[in-house]
Amino acid sequence: MEQSASTRSALFRLGTAFFKHFPAWVIFYIGAYSFLGALTFFNPPHKDWAWISFFPDAIVLFYFFCYFKANAWVKWRRQKLAGIFAMQIAVFLAICLLAEPVSFAQDVGSWSEALKQMVFPPPPGTRIAWFAGRDTIVLLYEIMGLVLTVLIILHVYCYKRLGGLMFFYGTALLYGMTLESNGVMMKFFFEYDYHIYLPPFHAPLVTMFGWATVFYLCSWVLHRFQDAFPAERRLHWLWGALVIAILGLMIDLSVDPVATNLTLWTWNSAMRSGPGLLGVPLLNFVSWFFAVGTFGAFYLYLTRAGRGEYIFARSRDEMIEVARKLYEGKASVRHRALAWVAAVPEKIKDRPLRRAADFWRSYKGQWTHLARNAIMILVIPVMNSITALGVFVTILLVEGTNGPVLTILKKVYFAFR
Repeated sequence: MEQSASTRSALFRLGTAFFKHFPAWVIFYIGAYSFLGALTFFNPPHKDWAWISFFPDAIVLFYFFCYFKANAWVKWRRQKLAGIFAMQIAVFLAICLLAEPVSFAQDVGSWSEALKQMVFPPPPGTRIAWFAGRDTIVLLYEIMGLVLTVLIILHVYCYKRLGGLMFFYGTALLYGMTLESNGVMMKFFFEYDYHIYLPPFHAPLVTMFGWATVFYLCSWVLHRFQDAFPAERRLHWLWGALVIAILGLMIDLSVDPVATNLTLWTWNSAMRSGPGLLGVPLLNFVSWFFAVGTFGAFYLYLTRAGRGEYIFARSRDEMIEVARKLYEGKASVRHRALAWVAAVPEKIKDRPLRRAADFWRSYKGQWTHLARNAIMILVIPVMNSITALGVFVTILLVEGTNGPVLTILKKVYFAFR
């Protein structure tokens, strides 16, 4: 009896630890599954794409390094980090050695046989009769993407509560919807044969949800990076936006080559003459960098991201004084504004001051989430304009005035005239 209780307790702690770091494991899953897709969905397999899985693995190692650095009380930190690295190598080698191209069945009647072979694997070397062609791959992509979105939403609610959920799957989702839908509407790429759309947007629901998911994953990793340093040494919000942009680009580098070559989305044929990487036009990577970076800049500026939520005030003494004045009703407008973007230390020995801090936190939280979401919704057109300007200037410098991107823009412009 005691042994079963201890087993349940150990499993509960393991599950809690896994869910706490769920965004990092999602990034690891994205890298591993992209590499697996490169070896199984193509014949001959693209083993030369192995390097695309290194980017998500690097993010995961970076994340846990920052987490262990910020939490010195964790036992066996170096050993755990080495164990995570060893697990990444083991998964990579297992995919390299065991993955084989799948054969595509031509009839839906093979679904039952394919599912049976997935549950009860056949002997090594037996070719799996896979599902019926591209339509099923698209459907599986939608199902997996939406299931992953639901799990991420659960994580957001558990660790960011309702305010974070409103932000990442409200405001940030709306921003992602405009980005993806604008790309389809301007005919840079096309997303055919998807099953779930949300009118009046032109893009499928799963790809629009993908933007919000990537925003959350990148911001979560950045928060752990900020936690690893004292308040006075944390990144300025502009440098933080650059880190978020690089993280988003690294995630996209592991996904887009496989998805593009599987025709989950199809780029305009005019883009083939321009620069690109593994079949993906340069426009895609430039757009990801500026879109995620612009979002990160506004997000960090409005929230002053620090230890999990907000950056600390300019000094501990000023922070405590603001909390006291706010509690006593003596805070000026300037002090109130400062209090809304500051943070009070979690451990305060002075009991009256602790009550002041608790009051200040609840007061600040009720105002900040609504104000932050309202401001972010209002500046979505501004973020889109900044992203478009950055992409346009970069592409203009690389491709010139006669490049494929500007050619497509000219056609769209004259079509709408």
